[in-house]
Amino acid sequence: PAPRHQPAPTPAQPGRIIPDTPLPFNLLRQAEGNVELSIGQLIYRNARYDAIQAHGLLRNGVLTVRPIAAELPGGSVAGTLEVNAAAAPPRVAFTAAAPAFGLSPLLAALGLPHSAAGTMQIYADLAGQGQTPHDIAASLSGRFGASLVNGEVDGAVVNQLFGAALNVAG
Repeated sequence: PAPRHQPAPTPAQPGRIIPDTPLPFNLLRQAEGNVELSIGQLIYRNARYDAIQAHGLLRNGVLTVRPIAAELPGGSVAGTLEVNAAAAPPRVAFTAAAPAFGLSPLLAALGLPHSAAGTMQIYADLAGQGQTPHDIAASLSGRFGASLVNGEVDGAVVNQLFGAALNVAG
């Protein structure tokens, strides 16, 4: 068969942080598979990631990744991901939990100024739908929580993480 022409990505519109680029959900409807990933230790940008585990199952246009678990520079993270490309519009659901996550190692691993200290607790159980990242983000519903225990965060870190979103929001 002739190769399919992929349309050029649509850049984020002025004032938008999340692009309207269509996601390739059709690929999930064209295959089936079962993949297990296990990495004992990974070093990336001088940061160490341990005990990475994931199991992905793709069947009938539904990709389920359960569990997703890892020891990241700041602490342990566990979660799940489900992408239902068979639904119209496609639906994405995500859960994550990091009960005791060190903020400074996380910022260092992300290449952000690490003038912050403390332990975070993070929880997310979110779902959205749509053909693009912008559509999915605009339809997100669920629960998200983050707390910083006995912590300090420099204003430069907050500005680098959330400045663009706060400027757009006015």
